[in-house]
Amino acid sequence: MEGMGKQIQLQEDLVKRLKEELKEEKLKAKEEAEDLTQEMAELRYKMTCLVDEERKRRVCVEQASLQRIVEVETQSRQKRSSTDMLPLSVL
Repeated sequence: MEGMGKQIQLQEDLVKRLKEELKEEKLKAKEEAEDLTQEMAELRYKMTCLVDEERKRRVCVEQASLQRIVEVETQSRQKRSSTDMLPLSVL
């Protein structure tokens, strides 16, 4: 009987130790999940900033392109109007 009582006590101690280990593992997992959540939020913020910078860059490129188109069209009109004003003898 005494041997059985000892064995039961050992089993209870083992269960207690395993419960403590499980509790510690759950705490570690929770902390890791919180860390990953924070890291994801930071990455999302960085990505948003990068996308915004790219959007601004593209707006600048588009504005420069539109300005260049206006300049070329203006030059083309000026050339046409100066050609229209030439006397017939020059043509």
